[in-house]
Amino acid sequence: MTGRADYPDRLLPQDRDLLDVNGIYLEKGEFLVGLVNNRIIAMAGILPALNPGTAEVRRVRVDPKARGRGYAASILRALEERARQLGYRRLHLDTAADQLPAQALYRACGYRELGPGVIGPFPVVSQHRVKATVA
Repeated sequence: MTGRADYPDRLLPQDRDLLDVNGIYLEKGEFLVGLVNNRIIAMAGILPALNPGTAEVRRVRVDPKARGRGYAASILRALEERARQLGYRRLHLDTAADQLPAQALYRACGYRELGPGVIGPFPVVSQHRVKATVA
C-alpha cells in the first residue's frame, strides 16, 4: 500500500518517512490508520507546515483492493477532525498530477486547487482547504 507501482520497490525517496512514522509523524503531527479485520486498509498523516495554523496532509493511501468503498473520504474526515483538535485552521496537500481519482476525492471533500507544481521529478497539483469549523 505504500508508494507507487511504477517505481522500483514501490517506495519513493520522498516516502522514506513511512519507515519512521513514530519519529516523524507522532512527534510533530498525527498519523491515522484505518483497519478492517486487523488489516491496514487506509492511512493518512499531517505535519506542521511553514505557515502558522496550517498543516500539510500527507500519505493518504487506501489499499487498492479496498478502493471505492469510501475509506479514503472517511480517513480524510478523521484526519481533518484531528487537525482541528490540534488547532490547525488550514490544510494543504499536493497530489501527483496523474492521480486524477485522488484529485477528484479532494475536490469532493472541499479542497480547492491552487495550481500546478513539481516535487522531485513528479508534477503535482497543490490543493488547499480552509474551513470555518477548523480551530
